[in-house]
Amino acid sequence: MGELRTIQTLVTVSIIAGPVSMVIGGVLLSTVALVCALVAFLKARRVADAAGIDANLVRTMRRQAVLGLAIGIVALVLNAVTLAMLMPAIIEAVQAGDLTPLVDGTAGSGVSPSDGQSGSSDAAGTGSVWG
Repeated sequence: MGELRTIQTLVTVSIIAGPVSMVIGGVLLSTVALVCALVAFLKARRVADAAGIDANLVRTMRRQAVLGLAIGIVALVLNAVTLAMLMPAIIEAVQAGDLTPLVDGTAGSGVSPSDGQSGSSDAAGTGSVWG
């Protein structure tokens, strides 16, 4: 019965850590989710061969582990794509020593906040929305 608790804990971690990695944590947390789901799936497969354990319970645990695997894979792929898209802007900001484009949310857009691209320009050309 201890193995089933371990499997359930690993599945729970993988199902929760995958979506949370999309908000915070990124690639590392989605990798943890994927590894937990994989370990849970392999343990469920090993426990299924043991005698004295309800087959329906093990089948349910295995199905949950597959769901955790799917969530972990999707989260890892999306986090990796996001990292690959933002990496040039991060490297450029670190090399320039100016991290404000990353904080301002203009990373990778090619438009700096002082370009005057947003709003109307006043007489001084400051690009202020209020003129």
